[in-house]
Amino acid sequence: MARLSLLILVTTLLSCPVSAKPLTILLTNDDGYDAPGIMAMRTALLAHGHKVTVVAPELNQSGSSVSISAGNLSFVEKKPGIWAVGGKPADAVRIGLGFLLKDNKPDLVVSGANLGQNLGADANISGTVGAAIMAIHLGVPAIAVSAGIRFNEMADKSQFASTLAVFPDEGEFTAKLIEHLDQTKGKKGSLLPARTLLNVNYPAVSGYQIKGVKLAPLGNRSILGSTYAKTSGNKLKAVRPTSAPAEGVKSADSIWFKQGYITISVLDGDWTAGLATRNMGKRLRKLKP
Repeated sequence: MARLSLLILVTTLLSCPVSAKPLTILLTNDDGYDAPGIMAMRTALLAHGHKVTVVAPELNQSGSSVSISAGNLSFVEKKPGIWAVGGKPADAVRIGLGFLLKDNKPDLVVSGANLGQNLGADANISGTVGAAIMAIHLGVPAIAVSAGIRFNEMADKSQFASTLAVFPDEGEFTAKLIEHLDQTKGKKGSLLPARTLLNVNYPAVSGYQIKGVKLAPLGNRSILGSTYAKTSGNKLKAVRPTSAPAEGVKSADSIWFKQGYITISVLDGDWTAGLATRNMGKRLRKLKP
């Protein structure tokens, strides 16, 4: 039922007007508290009247998934309402919800906008998604937001100019998504079902080139390779695949994203195996030490 409601939401999201009460939002990311993506997202959310507190890593923590740091953590308020944490994205969410905002629990955690898509298997690696997973574990609904990159811009001095250009549009889309969630939750409902997050990926194309919005499952392929080349001594560098592996999931997020659609995947942070894999229990039941 929740999936059906979200499907109705995304099919109308780009055309409906928005008007909703301001929300209290904890904004985080994995690129760093002052990265262009999170600053563009903050600007958009503030422009829509939301109360936004940034609690994000002090340094880039890409690829940290939902890992946390052991021991003490530092935090400092860089500007009013903008806090930098000396740790991982999940640490930032823990500090934000468990300390800085513990007496004023936010309505929502937004993680992003990330520099680079987090589709398919790469969502498991993403610190952007990891921060959102930590949020729902702590009882707050969350949205992870990522903007695509064009790999042919990797060597350019423009530093992914196409991605930087879509950050404001992505922020506006996220604000629209949040307001639709708020409008459709009902009098006693929550923004999202319990322990639920949305993983949003926005292509690095101009607004008029966006074909629409697709609710899609995560695929099973990754843009990351497992091939390395030796550089010098004991140092290796990762070699990006020249071609993407075949996608094994029908109508996966990566398929629609490549065609120019904004994709939304509904996640719950539960890595329990599916039925086919759980049947392994029958084979292991009589195993003894």
